[in-house]
Amino acid sequence: MIVALQLQWYRIACAKLTGIPAARSVAGMVAEPARLTSRQMDAWAKGFTSSDVCDQVYGSAFLASPLAWRKVAAWAAHKDEFVRRAAFALLATMAVHDKQAGNNRFIAALPARKFSCSRSG
Repeated sequence: MIVALQLQWYRIACAKLTGIPAARSVAGMVAEPARLTSRQMDAWAKGFTSSDVCDQVYGSAFLASPLAWRKVAAWAAHKDEFVRRAAFALLATMAVHDKQAGNNRFIAALPARKFSCSRSG
C-alpha cells in the first residue's frame, strides 16, 4: 500500500500535473528504502529540479537504501547538476549515519574529479 501511494505521489509530481514539488518530497518520506529499485532511484534523481526536493528525497529515502553506495558512484560524474548533488550530499550524509562503513570507503569515493559542482561538468 505504501509503495503504491509513494509511486502515485511521484507520478503526479513528475507528470507536472500539480506543479507542486512537495509531492516528490512526500514520495521520498513515505518510500520504503529497501524496496526502491535502481531504475526508480535513477528516475527520481534525474527528475530533481531543486535542491530542497533533492535533499528531502536523498535524506529520507535514498540514505537508507541498500543501493546508496552504488548510487554515489554512479551519480558522481553525471551530467545533470542535481544528480551530482544527490551523489555528493548522499555521501556526506552517509558519513554521519553509516556507522558500519570505514574511513577508507569514504576516502575512495572522494576523488575530486568525480564531483563537479559546475553546470558544465
